[in-house]
Amino acid sequence: MATPGSGAGGGGGGSARGGRRRRRRGGRDPKHPTDDIEGDSVSSTGSKTPVILAKHGIDKHGKETGSQDFSMTPGAIATGSQDPSGSGMDQTPTPHFKIKTRQGERGRQGSQPDIAVTVSKTSVMPSKPGAFTIATTKASTPSTPSMTIEAHASPMSSGTPGQQSVHQVMTRHAGTPQVLGIEVPVHNRLALPPEMTQTIKLVDEAFHWCDNAMETLQDQSDFLVIGVLGLQGSGKSTVMSLLTGTQANQPHSSYIFKPQSADIQEQAGHQTRGIDFFVTPERIILLDTQPVLSASMLDYLMGHEKTLPPEMTSAENYAEIQSLQLAAFLFTVCHAVIVVQDWFVDINLIEFLKRAEMLKPPTPSPGPKHDESSVEETEDYFPNIVFVQNRANHQDFELQSMQAMQQTLDKLFKDSKLNYKGCASLSHCGIMAGINRKLLPLDVNLFLLPTFNSHINSKEDPSTLMSLLPSCYQGYPSTDLLVKSFRNQMYGATRTQLTHATLTEKNWFHYAARTWEAIKKSSLMSEFNRLLS
Repeated sequence: MATPGSGAGGGGGGSARGGRRRRRRGGRDPKHPTDDIEGDSVSSTGSKTPVILAKHGIDKHGKETGSQDFSMTPGAIATGSQDPSGSGMDQTPTPHFKIKTRQGERGRQGSQPDIAVTVSKTSVMPSKPGAFTIATTKASTPSTPSMTIEAHASPMSSGTPGQQSVHQVMTRHAGTPQVLGIEVPVHNRLALPPEMTQTIKLVDEAFHWCDNAMETLQDQSDFLVIGVLGLQGSGKSTVMSLLTGTQANQPHSSYIFKPQSADIQEQAGHQTRGIDFFVTPERIILLDTQPVLSASMLDYLMGHEKTLPPEMTSAENYAEIQSLQLAAFLFTVCHAVIVVQDWFVDINLIEFLKRAEMLKPPTPSPGPKHDESSVEETEDYFPNIVFVQNRANHQDFELQSMQAMQQTLDKLFKDSKLNYKGCASLSHCGIMAGINRKLLPLDVNLFLLPTFNSHINSKEDPSTLMSLLPSCYQGYPSTDLLVKSFRNQMYGATRTQLTHATLTEKNWFHYAARTWEAIKKSSLMSEFNRLLS
């Protein structure tokens, strides 16, 4: 027979299960609003690392000031500031912390209740550099003991972005000191990215997009993107290194974009694979690409023909499709594209540029917030294209030769939408007598650069004797003066908006990533590949 008070809900049943009584939660102390946070009443054991949570600050009127993130730094609290007069009175609302248990430690027997911590004063210990003390409030109930936290900052925590400051926290709980380790992440959102000293990959040799370049970009819109195209061994990497500020007479090992080494030249190979990325201190983004229509790239693909995509019928077609993808990508995301050639003129290269212009993806239209008329008026973006005649001799700098080259390029690109006039030309710099805009009215983007560090034997080429003469007798200005003029004109290129909206550097990176994936999946590229086969 059941006695009164027995059964599933009776006290006898509760005694049989261990005789524990449910402890009634104490009243909330209005002076310490952190004693009751989210209803949690169980803290971590002494052997586990606690988690410190931050709560809203309380001003002097008892109102919450909003959620804040508090980080412990050597000698001070990141959000707290003391009175400069030395009175020790804080100028900011007092932050409140709470040492909580981890999720898996709740409900165990013998666990201690949560401890509310209020940072009331920050004091630096002269005997321990970088150490500070966090005093705690008194417990509002007998079951919530008070404690003192002594945090000693590690001397290696210098605030470098990406690193973490490790603090050793010594707690005195019920008279028993315990050492706890807390890692406090250090983030400096206002710090500029470090200055680059070498290139990084934007697109790897397997034509996969790389996200490493995102760390070097800023959230500002004053930037310029310059890409380069050219045949194998034409000097693309050398020209791009000159744009970074490298001097022409420096050894090749000091170049930012590494040119071909002697071993690679003997093997008729190529140096650059994929797309190399570099940002100058002037916020000029430079993109160096692998050679287009390259015989060494074709040889590599034929040796790895089993790894070709299934939609590619042959290695020859895949080599051309890869070159077209690179050119179409640069025509979409660059303000200016440099076409480097070491002899004038390669008709195959000119026809290749026209095919890349045809296969270029269209400029994305504005979002749905814009009306239909603005969408219809959106025009495709086309960059400036600058032709660089590399390894030019003294005859190429003559007025008749430059007039003939400009007339040829003007006829070849008269139906093109690429901006091949008015960006950079030898007639703009005014460093050569007789070479000006009046004598070269076409104003085609054509710039000439002489041979750097000629290694040709004088017995085989008599023009090498001209390189031994002073610059005033060579038929063209000094190499340093030409390179400086070319760099200044490229840095001053028109920075037309790439899309309907203004992009920052980071926005450009995301836009470039989407463009690269769209080009790789382009139906136009697939149709052109079908026509090639």
